Amino acid sequence: MLSDEQVDIILQRIINDGVANVSLQNDLLDHYCCFIEADMQPGNNFETAYDKAFQAITPNGMYEIQEELNFLLTFKKQTNMIRVIYGFGFL
Repeated sequence: MLSDEQVDIILQRIINDGVANVSLQNDLLDHYCCFIEADMQPGNNFETAYDKAFQAITPNGMYEIQEELNFLLTFKKQTNMIRVIYGFGFL
């Protein structure tokens, strides 16, 4: 089980790495905590599991995940806008 201090360390790194979306911060925090807790079961220390988690989950950094989320959110809006424009043009 991770201590509150360890969870705060993980959350602070997520925020410092540029993840602005609170929902994404919480999802990433959950993934990291689960990964770290599982890696600590065989006896690894927090620092080793912490480094391993960040390398495994976000090898290219969290910026990439934030950008992918933004793309997916705007892509859906753009697709809907194109459908509306096409529909009015068709009428």
